[in-house]
Amino acid sequence: MMNNRHICYLLIGSPGAGKGTQGKILGTIPRFFSLHVRRSETLAPAGLVA
Repeated sequence: MMNNRHICYLLIGSPGAGKGTQGKILGTIPRFFSLHVRRSETLAPAGLVA
């Protein structure tokens, strides 16, 4: 039986902390990939600052 489990690393930090750089480095490792998602202020819940 095949194991369908996946390990996920979520990089969280302030702007300019190096999350994108670390994601690109991890993306060079075989069977790893990097997905970049930017959060827009228009998507933030009312009363919160993105």
